[in-house]
Amino acid sequence: MEPQQNELESVISPLKIVTPLSKYLALSLFIILPFLGGYVGYSLAPEKVVEVERVVEIERDVIKEAEQTINPVSDWIRYTDSESGITFIHPKNWECNTRTTHSSHPDWLQTLCLDTQRKVTNPVLALNTPYRIDFGESEGFKIIESTRTTLGEKILIKKHIQDLTSGEYQLLTYTYGESEAQNSFSASFPFRTDEGTALNEIQEISTKVVESIQY
Repeated sequence: MEPQQNELESVISPLKIVTPLSKYLALSLFIILPFLGGYVGYSLAPEKVVEVERVVEIERDVIKEAEQTINPVSDWIRYTDSESGITFIHPKNWECNTRTTHSSHPDWLQTLCLDTQRKVTNPVLALNTPYRIDFGESEGFKIIESTRTTLGEKILIKKHIQDLTSGEYQLLTYTYGESEAQNSFSASFPFRTDEGTALNEIQEISTKVVESIQY
């Protein structure tokens, strides 16, 4: 028995000796094994985990769309003319500028807004302060509908007007106050039906803009 035991110990003893190589090998295994185990676990993970992640992403998109539906003007910006104090909110793709319209009346102002996402150069808003022009009273225009409406604390006359020369060219106008009174204004929102612009879209945008006008 002793010769066999001595032979076995002669085989095992070298394995018990701690060498620099064995230390490096043990350290390498200590570092690599956790990463290897994590990779194997992720690779063999059930498809339900991936499905849950997809559901979470879908829920986030739904919540974002719901927030935009509840507050359609959440991404709008505010325009303010520092000299006149005219201010209102509008879609972020609009660019607005205020200028005087009559040399003898420096307080007669017009604010024009252009849609930077459209190729046409026609304004999407013409705001006159004070109110001076009523397209419904001009030649070449036909009033399709005229109603009295209340937006916030303002009572306005709202008109849907059509150009008799080009039936596709139409506009919504809102007038507030008496003509040329200091606190009056007229806001016109031109649009063309042949460009795919829907009346209900213009009504929704114009209502929000006019309700926010202050000066």
